[in-house]
Amino acid sequence: MSLAAPADQRATWLIAYDIVVDRRRARVARRLQREGDRIQKSVFIARLTPARFDALVDDLADLIDARIDLVDFIPLCAACRNRARRLGPGVLEAPRWMVF
Repeated sequence: MSLAAPADQRATWLIAYDIVVDRRRARVARRLQREGDRIQKSVFIARLTPARFDALVDDLADLIDARIDLVDFIPLCAACRNRARRLGPGVLEAPRWMVF
């Protein structure tokens, strides 16, 4: 039996962080890399089931110092994802999170 959730149960999240201490920042980045695609140094896109999202939030809450660190979780609708554009160096490829 597959443990993967149907695509319609997953939501897309833009996750950005501002972590003060290098060691905590590295741990947060490693945890996010297991769930999504890095699109900037401190910004990730992840498609997550509700259970995986809750687990990620809990894990990150344990890794940060909530008095001084910041992690934002911003939901992205399908229409917004499909309108994504990039300016500057590099090409915006169709990573795992983009649905066409």
